[in-house]
Amino acid sequence: MRLFTDIRKDRRGATAVEYAIILAMVFLAIATAVSAVGVTTAGIWNNVADAWPDA
Repeated sequence: MRLFTDIRKDRRGATAVEYAIILAMVFLAIATAVSAVGVTTAGIWNNVADAWPDA
């Protein structure tokens, strides 16, 4: 029974979970930004390819 009491009082696990959640949110923000930049860049290069005269 003391083991469960000690585990409940230990706060290191809660801190690790909080850091994991923050890391996941940062990863999602970076993935969204990279995806948006990729779509925009693809559109720009498609416009360049359309405007390029055929040889």
